Amino acid sequence: MSDDDRFEGLAEHVVRHLGPATKRWDPPGDDPGYGVTLHYPEKRPLPVVSAVTNGLRFQPIRAPKPSELLCTLQTGQEQEALHLVDGAAQYLLRQDPSPLAVHGHLVAGDDPLVPETNVRGLLFAVSPVFPDVSVFLGPDGEPAVQYLALLPLTGSDLQFLTEDDKGHDRQDRLWERWRANKAEFWDIRRPD
Repeated sequence: MSDDDRFEGLAEHVVRHLGPATKRWDPPGDDPGYGVTLHYPEKRPLPVVSAVTNGLRFQPIRAPKPSELLCTLQTGQEQEALHLVDGAAQYLLRQDPSPLAVHGHLVAGDDPLVPETNVRGLLFAVSPVFPDVSVFLGPDGEPAVQYLALLPLTGSDLQFLTEDDKGHDRQDRLWERWRANKAEFWDIRRPD
C-alpha cells in the first residue's frame, strides 16, 4: 500500500474533528518538511483554535507510528499555538537521537516557552478537547497516524507531574488536577 493510499481520508479526518483549515503557515527555513494549518471547530464546545502539523509523519522522528502534532488554545491565541507546534516539531527533528514521540512525553525548560506566559513545558498527550482526532485509521482499518496533542504546562503543573513521577499516567493525573482547579487549560495565559 502506498503512502497516498495509507493516508487517504486523513485531511477529512482532521476537518471532521477540528473544523476546516482556515490558514496555512509554513515554518521558516529551507523546506522543513511540514506545514501547519489552523482549524476552528464548526460546533464549538469552546472558543478554540487548533494548530496542526501536516507532513511531519514523513520526517525522520522516532515514534511507534507516523505522527503529527496539534495544539488547541483559545481563539485569539493562534500565534502562540503555531509557536508551540513549530517548536515541538523542531525539537523532535533536531534532537540527536530524536526523542520518542509518544503520549506521556514531557518537555520542560526553565524559561517560558511562550514569552510573557507561565508555560514552562509541554506534555504530549491525547487531546482533552478533541480526543477522537488522536488516531487516524487508514483504509485497512489499522492505525495509520497518531496525533499528539501538546498540552501547555505551567511551572506548578510541571512540579505536580514530576513529583513522584510514574510517567505512564501523566495525562490522567494532570486532567484530574485541572478539573479540580477548574483550570482553563486551553488559555496559554492562565495563572500558574
